[in-house]
Amino acid sequence: MIPSSSHYGVPNNAGCSNLSTGSSSPQGSDILSLRSMAVDEDITNPNALINLQVFVPELQIQKCLTVCLDDLVWDIKRKLFESLPHTLPQSFNFGLFLPPCDGRAGKFLLEDRPIRDYPFHDCVPYVELKFKKRVYKMLKLDEKSLKHLHSKSNIKKFMDYISNRNAEKVEKMCSQGLDPNFHDSQGDTPLTLASGIPNNRDVLVQLVGGGAHLDFRNSEGQTGMHKAAFLSITDNVKTLLELGASPNYKDPIGLTPLYYNMLTADSSPEVAEMLLSEAADLTIRDMHANEALHQACKNGLAKHIEHLLYYGGNINVQNVNGNTPLHVCAVNNRPECARVLLFRGCDYKITNKQGQTALHVAHIVNNLAVAEVIQSHNPQNTATDYLTTPRPSTYASRQIEGNIMDFLISLFACPLRRE
Repeated sequence: MIPSSSHYGVPNNAGCSNLSTGSSSPQGSDILSLRSMAVDEDITNPNALINLQVFVPELQIQKCLTVCLDDLVWDIKRKLFESLPHTLPQSFNFGLFLPPCDGRAGKFLLEDRPIRDYPFHDCVPYVELKFKKRVYKMLKLDEKSLKHLHSKSNIKKFMDYISNRNAEKVEKMCSQGLDPNFHDSQGDTPLTLASGIPNNRDVLVQLVGGGAHLDFRNSEGQTGMHKAAFLSITDNVKTLLELGASPNYKDPIGLTPLYYNMLTADSSPEVAEMLLSEAADLTIRDMHANEALHQACKNGLAKHIEHLLYYGGNINVQNVNGNTPLHVCAVNNRPECARVLLFRGCDYKITNKQGQTALHVAHIVNNLAVAEVIQSHNPQNTATDYLTTPRPSTYASRQIEGNIMDFLISLFACPLRRE
C-alpha cells in the first residue's frame, strides 16, 4: 500500500515580518526598495541570503521570507505555507511563479532546484504563490474557445485518449490550448494516469510538450514519477527522467519515488538503479524513520539492497525503534537480504531500543533461517568496497536555462509554447 501519513520537515530559517496586502506586481518606489533588499553581495557564498517577496493572489496577502540561496524551492514553499493565515486547498499543487522579467517569459520554479538557480540578482526578488496551470505563450488567447475546450466532455475524452495511448489525439487537444494540469473524477491527473500505463512514452512526451507540469500531483499528492516508480514501469521512469522529472519529488508526507519503489515485493531493481543514478535522496524517512533500505529488507528486495548500498546507503541506519535493516530482515524472515547485508559489512551486534540484536529478534519471532544466516556469518567474509564507482547522472546535469521544453516543442511543433 502507498503510505498515507507522516510529518514534514521545514527549514529553520526565520521569515521576515508580513508585508501589507497589495497588488500582484509592485510599482514605482516599491521596486527601488525591493531591489535594495535583493541578494547578499557575494552570491557565491553558500550561506548567502535573499529576501524573497511573495504575493499570494488567493489570499490577497504579500509576505517576505529570508531564505538561503541554497534552499530548495520545495522547502521554501513549505516554509511559506507554515506562515499563511489560512490553508490552501491542494497546497501541494501550488508553485512559486516567477513573473515575466527583463525579457524572460514567466515560469513556475522547479521544486527540486535551489533558489540560486533563478536570476533574482537581475531583477526584483519577487514571486507569486499560485495554483499550477499551463503557462501560455501566445499573442492572442481566445478565452471563450479555451473555456469550451475544458468542458467536462472534452476532459473525459482527453483522459480516454491517454488510457488508449492515443498520442496523436493528445497532441491535437494540447495544441488547441487544453491545459493538461487538472484532476479527473478519480483524482488522477493526465500525467499520473499516463505514467501508470506501460509503454506510454509517446503520450508522456506529448503531455509534457503540451504544458503538463512534471511535478503536478494527483489528489493523493503523488507525481507521475511516484506512480511509475511504485508500479515499476521502467520505460515510463526512463522517459520521465529524460523529460526532466526529478527523482526527488516529494508527496504530501515527504516520501520520494525511490521510497515508493521499495514498497512492493515484485518491484523492479532496474527502476531503483535508474533513480539512484540520477541522485535520488537515500536519506528520506517515513513517520517511523524507516529509510528505503528498511523497506527493501521488509519486502525481500535483495537486488535493491545492493543498489542502495552501492550508491551510499547507510547499512546500519536505525528507525525510531532502533531497528537496523538487519533487524527488519529478522522480523520479516528475509535470509537472502540478511546475507547481502552481512556480506557488505553491516554491524550485527547493534541493539535496538529493547536491547535486542537482530539475532535475538530472529529467535524471538522464530525466524530460524535468518538466525542461521547471522550465526554462521564469518566477519572476515565481507566486501565493503565495490569494484566500480557510481556513474554520473545522465539528465540532472542539464542547466535550468537550457529549457527542455524548447527542445520538445521544436520537435513536436506545438504552437502553444510553455517555459
